[in-house]
Amino acid sequence: MLTTEQVTSYGTLLGVFLVAVAAQWNARAARLAANQVKTDLNTSNDEHAEKLSVIHDLVNGGMEQQLTNVVNLTKRIADITKDPNDIAANLQAQKELAEHQAKQLKVKGS
Repeated sequence: MLTTEQVTSYGTLLGVFLVAVAAQWNARAARLAANQVKTDLNTSNDEHAEKLSVIHDLVNGGMEQQLTNVVNLTKRIADITKDPNDIAANLQAQKELAEHQAKQLKVKGS
């Protein structure tokens, strides 16, 4: 027969064991939850990066189209008027279009 002291000792040991098991279980659950959050964030970040890339391409495509329109219009005006200011405006528009295209090549290349 066990004495009261032994029962109390075994009870304490059992309690400590159960607390340790519960702590390990909770730690495992926390690790799994943290890994899931990490996975979700990575997926979300990838999706956002993809969407931003598409938006960036659309905006820059629109900008290039507008710059091309300005080049074409200023060229027509300069061809008609032969005014040095109109010719300078066309050259400036061509320069800005070329700079935009060069920047986009760098972005696309990286």
